[in-house]
Amino acid sequence: MDNEQKASTNFSDYKHYLESQTSVPPNKTSYYISWVKMYLKYADSEHIYTASPTAFCNDMSLSNKYFDWQILQARKAISHYFAFTGKTNPDTMKQKRKPADDKWKSFIEMTRTELQLTRKSYQTEKTYLRWLTDFASFINKPPSQLLSDDVKHYLSYLATTRHVATSTQKQAFNALLFFYRHIIHKRIENLEGAVRAQHNPKLPVVMTPSEISRVFNKMEGTTLLMSELIYGSGMRLNECLNLRIKDLDFERGTLLVRSGKGNKDRQTLLPAGLNKKLNRQIKYAETLYIEDRNNKVAGVAMPSALAKKK
Repeated sequence: MDNEQKASTNFSDYKHYLESQTSVPPNKTSYYISWVKMYLKYADSEHIYTASPTAFCNDMSLSNKYFDWQILQARKAISHYFAFTGKTNPDTMKQKRKPADDKWKSFIEMTRTELQLTRKSYQTEKTYLRWLTDFASFINKPPSQLLSDDVKHYLSYLATTRHVATSTQKQAFNALLFFYRHIIHKRIENLEGAVRAQHNPKLPVVMTPSEISRVFNKMEGTTLLMSELIYGSGMRLNECLNLRIKDLDFERGTLLVRSGKGNKDRQTLLPAGLNKKLNRQIKYAETLYIEDRNNKVAGVAMPSALAKKK
């Protein structure tokens, strides 16, 4: 049997596999076969199982000839093909990522300083630096050689290989935009070809009051108090962790959230049912504070320059 006959038989078996082992509609199998044929043509015949499907899909995206749904369909087709052949998909192989070199480390520190100078929140600082470090490992070139296409490739990689959510991809882009704009002073252009993460709206899971009660019944101590406070006030976890005694107003039944989302302050409700528990926690915190001062234990971190004020 010659190579052409083998390929024909192989795709016939692949079609049967799609129809019997996957949820691909029968009227779509011909498209899946076409994508696989394109991929196999893209891959060198001697390295057919090592050519990266992600690289193939990225090239599809950069060609500006295909819609996002076609690129996603092609990726699924190739994934099914590897499952059908029993070979390992190269994209699932663990690849060693080179750590950021000394040049990148200095640029990352410059970014940290700039984030602080522009008064970005600590959470934003951590998030941006994490994305920048990941980008540096992925792109594997010095900052002085960065181009807009590097951002495009990275964003496509996040969508096609790591399957991140739309909001996560936007977060990564914002981090890189800050770096390009404020640190290396370059513009990011021509991102039309970048593969966008799929946005699949989902209804939120809302627990019933009885379910909430059962969860709270399994908790105790400070963890329970924090959970009740978050549930009753609508605070985020980090906002609760950063809450100070002076932020509680028992008389008005409100609490002040400092440097919340968008680095903005806001006021929210203080659940009256937690007043006794909160007062006990305040007394405990005051006792702990006195003990720490007597033992010369360092205090908590204070925002901005507040620690220097007397």
